[in-house]
Amino acid sequence: MALLAKFGTIDFTANVIDWQESAPKRTNPQTTPRKDGVTLSEDPTYEARDVSVPIRVTGATADAALTALDAIVNNFPSARDKLYKYTDRYLNAYFIGVENLNFAGSIGDVIECNLRFLADDPYYYTATPVQDSQTGKIQGNTFVVNNTGLSIVFPTMTFRPSGGSMTSLKITNTTSAPTLPWAYQGTVVAGQDLIANFEKKTLTNNGVNALDGWKTVGGTAASWLWLQAGNNTIEVTTLTPNNPPTLAITTAFTPRWS
Repeated sequence: MALLAKFGTIDFTANVIDWQESAPKRTNPQTTPRKDGVTLSEDPTYEARDVSVPIRVTGATADAALTALDAIVNNFPSARDKLYKYTDRYLNAYFIGVENLNFAGSIGDVIECNLRFLADDPYYYTATPVQDSQTGKIQGNTFVVNNTGLSIVFPTMTFRPSGGSMTSLKITNTTSAPTLPWAYQGTVVAGQDLIANFEKKTLTNNGVNALDGWKTVGGTAASWLWLQAGNNTIEVTTLTPNNPPTLAITTAFTPRWS
């Protein structure tokens, strides 16, 4: 893990003097309602992360130093983008502006200032997303997905049956608590994809909105599935045993740290 100070495509690592940031505070110490309003989440909500990066730029003259500073900040994205602190992780942040501008050196040819960023999403994300693939018989099938981060994540899962259609899929993370299942009641044709994005709360069957297939299980409202930090055992069942004969499951997510 090496220092990499980069916002969008602008790398300013060579100019960094220090890196200062606030530790995000939990805004509500109690368990908060899930986005779907049905179950409770162990994922707390946090305040934004405030980042201040002291930098130094130089030039042959004061004007040249200002030009060097402008070449950095004027090319920063105006929209939310990735702010890298290390080569392997980043924040989603906005550039707020330049603070504490100070001209140093004998002719003002050295400028020291702070670059201010605000990460409204206070989590650090890994630069290398995880994609876990499983293929096998569906009924009673279990597999383990390792969330290498330190916070829970909501994955995107893709289900593709082969050898026959799939009816009424049920997925349970038996490791997380509460272990409420996620369920889809409907038919997925062989060779087509059922895609559940548990972060954005979307569900499509062969590219068509399928949220009307999100149903209850055993009288309990189905939960949007999440992965806790570490290993997660995922259990898969369908309404009809061994139907389809084979199911390919891809679990994609980006580990994160609070």
